[in-house]
Amino acid sequence: MELSTKDIEKAFGINRKTLFFYEEEGLLHPQRKENGYRAYHDEDVERLKTILLLRRMDVSLDDVKKYLNKKITVQEILQEQSEKLHTKKEEYAKKEQEALYLKDREMPLLDYGELLDVNRAQGRRIALCQRKHKKEYIKALCNVLIFSILILSMIVIGYHSATVISALPLHLYLIPLFLLMIVYFLNAIHQESYLEFTDQGIFYYQSVRTKDDLWHFWAIMKGNEEEGVCFVPYENIKTIHIQTRREYVKYWHVGLPEEIYTYSISFEFAEGRKFVLRNPYTMEKDQGLFAFVLLSKVKNIDDPHGALVAMAKGQSLTAHMKMLQA
Repeated sequence: MELSTKDIEKAFGINRKTLFFYEEEGLLHPQRKENGYRAYHDEDVERLKTILLLRRMDVSLDDVKKYLNKKITVQEILQEQSEKLHTKKEEYAKKEQEALYLKDREMPLLDYGELLDVNRAQGRRIALCQRKHKKEYIKALCNVLIFSILILSMIVIGYHSATVISALPLHLYLIPLFLLMIVYFLNAIHQESYLEFTDQGIFYYQSVRTKDDLWHFWAIMKGNEEEGVCFVPYENIKTIHIQTRREYVKYWHVGLPEEIYTYSISFEFAEGRKFVLRNPYTMEKDQGLFAFVLLSKVKNIDDPHGALVAMAKGQSLTAHMKMLQA
């Protein structure tokens, strides 16, 4: 049986450019008629079927050539291709994980390099200082309620029993306990100032007055966690100031105080507002990420000791400052 190029295109759903490419690569050898047209015979058709089957499995052209020239067996090809596909599967899974990591944490699309460790993801956004959420406030309210019920139960039981407590006025017990619960509640709802980094800019909350914390707490309980939180685009950040400070901390397992370095970060915004975060807490990996984001997104940074650059390289601030002092 003799087929033309047009017949092959129709039978296999392949265009003539691909056919001619396989011919140039030495994979197909159709005969030429006197008029110059190609003629494909049964041997060419079977050869093309094999080529297309191997190519559908992403077998390289070099391996296809080796197989057609009987330099490699089909088992060797399939084994090698299985290993390649397994490697690609792992690579695609890693890329998917990184894409989801950036999406879920709303991070800017930057080349983070080794700083981007998706296996150690913590929280939703890159954040300095821990942010309290609704479930934490609900837990605090439950603790207050349980504590109140227990205390009132103890007082009622005491007044109905022959103890010293029954000889004292009730308010001598209720007022101090009530004040104690108020102190606990205010401490539980106190929201530290925090800073979060997203693709478009920063979110921050400045905790100054108890009234603000109460208002923020009430908004969160109603489902609005962004109430009282300010947003500033990166282009509206006028200047950032980084100040380092040496401190001495004594740990229970260490005899002498240990020298450490902390930092404060101050923002000046284009509209005149300011925001200061002193001795911020962050996760180990987030520290390098937030520093990298700021260095990439903000032009004017006052960082006399190069603290941000060191953290963006994955170095600890304490190690960096000790090296400068050496």
